[in-house]
Amino acid sequence: MKYSLIIGYQLFEKNNTFPTIRVNLNDKFIDQFTCDNMESTELSLYEEKFVEIAGEYGYGFKQLRLFKSQYKSPKKFTIIELNTSDWPDIGKLSVEVIDNDSNYNNGFMTKRSIVSLNPIFLIKTDLLHDKNTMQRIMQYEVIAQEHPTLMRRRGHDRVNRWRWPGRTAYPLCMDSNGIFWKTLDYEYTTKGGNFKLDFTITKKHKSFILQQANVVIDPDNKNSERLNVINGVFRIDDFFRAWYQSFTKDQFISRYSASYNRDHESIRHLEVGPAHLTTLNSEVGGDEHLVIRNITNK
Repeated sequence: MKYSLIIGYQLFEKNNTFPTIRVNLNDKFIDQFTCDNMESTELSLYEEKFVEIAGEYGYGFKQLRLFKSQYKSPKKFTIIELNTSDWPDIGKLSVEVIDNDSNYNNGFMTKRSIVSLNPIFLIKTDLLHDKNTMQRIMQYEVIAQEHPTLMRRRGHDRVNRWRWPGRTAYPLCMDSNGIFWKTLDYEYTTKGGNFKLDFTITKKHKSFILQQANVVIDPDNKNSERLNVINGVFRIDDFFRAWYQSFTKDQFISRYSASYNRDHESIRHLEVGPAHLTTLNSEVGGDEHLVIRNITNK
């Protein structure tokens, strides 16, 4: 089976020559390429959440929230196609930056050379190019995230779910109150000098899953594991949603809808599929107030 290893890369403050990015799989050399990109791009993500609360004697509440998120990302990425026919159930991947030398003069750094690796994904090649299936996967994850019973039954909170399809520079997660953002997997992927990022590739449910090794998942929890248990509902970084829409050149809005009954304390999650986003108008108060128009069901 073919898998695609996706590596985004960007060089900041170039010293003399472009660094090299080297990829090894199960201690064998796979490929290397020049880190010659010095440009960023901006990725956008749109979300719609609708909540309705109903009750007897005229009680009724409806709320529609529209979200727009923007991310800085390297403008270039490399896709390496891999054949998994002889992969073990647990393997190792390393992405190494070499020849990334800063300039020192009399013990002082006069010019730095800094490389950012973002993202690093591992996805089945056929799935990568199957937009409809990928959007259904993303929609399922959104419902799982908002569905309190499903998450509680699986025994996973929003922080400690395993992540798919790999590593991003934006592992952000909103707390249970929906107020504060926290950064997970506390290791930066932007560094100076030579460095290496190590990953574990685990076979689960007939798929190979990429996880960064030796990284504390939740730095605020002293009992936090250094590798997520691959079980239950996965978590997709919102950055991946934005990146995938840019990759496929097909921008759509993720949608979630739920109806609560106050009197019976029941919840019904409505099946609302993703929709194409055709035009944007910032009509009220400038860019800070986004009005989304012409949303059509897919």
